Amino acid sequence: MSQIDPAAPSADPFAPVIAAALCETPVRVKPLPLPDGDQLWLKRVEDATHRNWQRKGDMRRLLRREREACVALGAAGLPVVALVDGHTDWLVTRDAGANLRHLLRAADTCARERQAAFAAAGEALARLHRAGVTHGRPTMRSICWDGTTVRFISLSRTAMRRRRKRHFALDVLIFIHSCLCADRSAHEALGAALTAYLAHAPEGTWGAVRRMALLAAMVAPAAAAVKLVARRPASRELMALPLALAYVSARRR
Repeated sequence: MSQIDPAAPSADPFAPVIAAALCETPVRVKPLPLPDGDQLWLKRVEDATHRNWQRKGDMRRLLRREREACVALGAAGLPVVALVDGHTDWLVTRDAGANLRHLLRAADTCARERQAAFAAAGEALARLHRAGVTHGRPTMRSICWDGTTVRFISLSRTAMRRRRKRHFALDVLIFIHSCLCADRSAHEALGAALTAYLAHAPEGTWGAVRRMALLAAMVAPAAAAVKLVARRPASRELMALPLALAYVSARRR
């Protein structure tokens, strides 16, 4: 990927939009509206504080990994966002639609649309796993639906080599936890996603999910989670942890 020179003419219709955005103060993620009503997304390296650097890691390395994953998985025909351009400190992707968190919470999303999106998300995650790929953090914000197709974004933690079932299981647990974190009552949508996932997933993955959930329940029991919630009462993530473990325990297949 090449650096864009704002002063250089280009046949690329996106180049002027990207070049103008790169002249502005960096923000981590920014939409870039296009004249036709569509939009691109610009992700940049921020001037991070030491605390953010510790929490997020080397942002240039993560951005490089995301670019590489976009290219490799896109070339393999897997359901990931399309990369437009990129450089050391930034990348630009196509818009992939609304994320699943928005679909769960938006009052104007009908149940049929939500079910279709989640079923497609489950099947898409299974496609990654059958290809030996793990997303690494398939949360509701990292999966987008454009009305017909699901695509994964935020690919900096994606692993593209063959993985064991425990790695697939961790992806599934993260998906379940994120869904219940966004909406505790989203069992119908979550069920649609898991039914589609299990119909296409590598054999034995659900058994690995259940074993991992059992281990997590022993290592971090609900009592410990309650204590943490008492310290951070606004933490939806902590509140959703016992819900996710209970959901896995109750679902057989």
